[in-house]
Amino acid sequence: MVRDRFLGGWQFSSILSLQDGFPFTINLAGDTAGIGGGPGGILIRANPVAGQDYQLPADQKSTARWFNPGAFVAPPAFQFGALGRNTVIGPGLVNLDFSIARKFRITERLGAQLRAEFFNLPNHPNFNLIGRIINQPNFGGVLSQFDPRQIQFAAKVSF
Repeated sequence: MVRDRFLGGWQFSSILSLQDGFPFTINLAGDTAGIGGGPGGILIRANPVAGQDYQLPADQKSTARWFNPGAFVAPPAFQFGALGRNTVIGPGLVNLDFSIARKFRITERLGAQLRAEFFNLPNHPNFNLIGRIINQPNFGGVLSQFDPRQIQFAAKVSF
């Protein structure tokens, strides 16, 4: 009975998420093909460079250079690019959420629960948006990332 009072009532739960990255398209800002799309449009795709792979080896990837920007060039004026739609795959996601909780019985009708929740427990960097506009300075670099590790504590009284 005494052992159950100290060691019993614990609850553990976790969620592991592993996802591949989302595909995206390499574009140019502006209307370089002269189709009337306006200066803010991103209607024109890039051209692939023959013999260049957009994927970098893992030891060469960084937040400033997520993929090889030298694998793409702007098409000549008044032409559309030859690169396919959604041909580049963005970064994947690795996330582990974990919680631990303990229930306590105070009286027959009154109870309490203490819990701790950990979101992105290993604090793995999960990148979100990658610069995909070839004629902008952040082309090929990481623009944003998902939240780092977050920890929250809670107490609940039930009656």
